[in-house]
Amino acid sequence: MSGTQSQLPEGWESIKIVHLCDLINGRAFKPTEWTDEGLPIIRIQNLNNLDAKFNYFNGYYDEKHLVQPGDLLFAWSGTPGTSFGAHVWRGGIALLNQHIFRVVTPNGLLDKTYLRFAINRKLDELIHKAQGGVGLRHVTKGTFESTEILLPPLAEQQRIVAKIEALQERSRRAREALAEVAPLLEQFRQSVLAAAFRGDLTTDWRAAHPDVEPASELLYRISVERRRRWEQVELAKYEAKGAKPPKGWQDKYEEPEPVDDSTLPTLPNGWKWVRVKDIGKIQLGRQRAPQYHSGPNMRPYLRVMNVFEDRIDTEDIMEMDFSPEEFERYRLEPEDILLNEGQSRELVGRSAIYRGEIPGACFTNTLVRFRPDTPIESDYPQTVFLGYLKTGRFQQLASLTVNIAHLGAGRFADMAFPLPPLEEQAEIVRRARGALRGYPETL
Repeated sequence: MSGTQSQLPEGWESIKIVHLCDLINGRAFKPTEWTDEGLPIIRIQNLNNLDAKFNYFNGYYDEKHLVQPGDLLFAWSGTPGTSFGAHVWRGGIALLNQHIFRVVTPNGLLDKTYLRFAINRKLDELIHKAQGGVGLRHVTKGTFESTEILLPPLAEQQRIVAKIEALQERSRRAREALAEVAPLLEQFRQSVLAAAFRGDLTTDWRAAHPDVEPASELLYRISVERRRRWEQVELAKYEAKGAKPPKGWQDKYEEPEPVDDSTLPTLPNGWKWVRVKDIGKIQLGRQRAPQYHSGPNMRPYLRVMNVFEDRIDTEDIMEMDFSPEEFERYRLEPEDILLNEGQSRELVGRSAIYRGEIPGACFTNTLVRFRPDTPIESDYPQTVFLGYLKTGRFQQLASLTVNIAHLGAGRFADMAFPLPPLEEQAEIVRRARGALRGYPETL
């Protein structure tokens, strides 16, 4: 017994398992002895799963290897996190296989279920002392018997068991309820996002704000600014060559073609169907290659495993060499949206806004970057992309190889995109995000 009894509640004691019970090891049943009838043989895989396949034995056996319903068993050989540990047997009469102790306790002094909880509370300590490698571990009889547990009076053991089992039952019911609610929550998310991009979510807002700038004017302002930037770049090219622009050089600019919306859903007044590429710049990241694993310009970069739904994960950031020119091309700026280009089919197009979490970061070709044109803010297109993920639009668009779906920068650029007035975009984000957080303001 331990010398710290004064620190325990009255009537409790710290006691080694050897003083509480006897341990009977199972028998090594050979595969040649297995039959199709007789008594089932309890192996480690049967302890947590009564539906697991049983082998049977129909010959002579020693009574010490017979297990009755309610017996306490301890799997002393196994993989931590599986059946390793103490179990109260819930099956019928059976025979005990090797690598399992039958824990025999004196009648009337111990609650077997309490002893099971007390032993399993010491599993980390037992695993630490166990012999074997990273996978299969073995707890010797001596190690098990020398382990100390806390032992209250029998009546208190039973009260503790009742309390733990009641909490476990509540936990089980909660898990079942969550399992039923999860599909409903997913349906709710899909319906909120679908309503947002049909315009249903902001019907009342449009009625109260009839004079906002329509999406067609917003798109015109974006196109004018795009043409101005293109002309600046072209003029700089001529200037670098020391040449004057030829007559009609501006005619080379390609105006975006209007979207054929004849097969697309009808949008509210003031909205407009556009392509993703009409309102932002799309860029595929740089491919990883061995020659970039070291160099004079090492930079952090994001890849598909860093971009989750609506968040950037910074736990595992890698670096590779980007020349100054490449850095300018692949450098991320706050408010860039990153989408999974290559992913499993259900996750292709998963996206998040980069907000500068890793300063000076670039990105690989497992991601597509979308940089919205001013004055569009990233929150609205990100909400649209979330809707495309949830409603399966990205899945329909992606090409599928053996294991990976690819969004494709070109296919993504040509996707139809519902563009509301700028002020309504902000209201859609506010309402949709509020509803998705569980605070529906208008639904």
